[in-house]
Amino acid sequence: MVEKKIFTPEFRRMVAWSYYTSDKSMAMSGKEFNVNASSVYSWSQRYRGEFSGAVAIRQEISTFGSVN
Repeated sequence: MVEKKIFTPEFRRMVAWSYYTSDKSMAMSGKEFNVNASSVYSWSQRYRGEFSGAVAIRQEISTFGSVN
């Protein structure tokens, strides 16, 4: 029998934050934290509203940087 991993809400939030504030794919973020990409997707959806401001700022910085 395979044991199911239990992740704390703090860990899930940290993984989602890391994904939203980096340029990494969900798969790359998952490898970094030793979780699968579907977990990263699920957690990023859960915390999307909370992190939407950070995502908007990251996109604005990215757009500004590409103008140079």
